[in-house]
Order: sequence, then C-alpha cells, then structure tokens
Amino acid sequence: MQKGKCKSCQVPISFQYPLVELTTGILSALAVYQFGISAQSGFYLLFAYALIALFVIDSKHQLLSMLLLCHCCG
Repeated sequence: MQKGKCKSCQVPISFQYPLVELTTGILSALAVYQFGISAQSGFYLLFAYALIALFVIDSKHQLLSMLLLCHCCG
C-alpha cells in the first residue's frame, strides 16, 4: 500500500488526482448508461474529458478566463 504517497519519491499525492479519476469514471458510466456504447457516447465522453482537463488546469493556473477576456475585448 502506498498510503497516499508517490511510490518513487514518497511525495504525498494531491486529493485532486483521485477526485478527477472518480469524476471521470462517474461521467463515463453515466454516458454509457444514457447512450449505450455508441459514437454518440464517445463524442460526449471526449467532450466531457476535455472540459474536465480544462477545469483542472484553470483551477490551478487561472489562465482561461484571461485568455477569453483578452480574446473577447480585442
């Protein structure tokens, strides 16, 4: 058991990683439940994965709001 630490360097693993994995798993299960195994569910899953990645990156660096603001205002 790793006890919440990296196997190689023993640095504690952030709560963010299991939370992202859990969220991704739940959304995947919901999409397949709703649409079955189809191209439509694959499209929605790719879109959801992209949004999850953007949300996590933006929560750390807060770059997206500045990019959107600069793009919209010229």
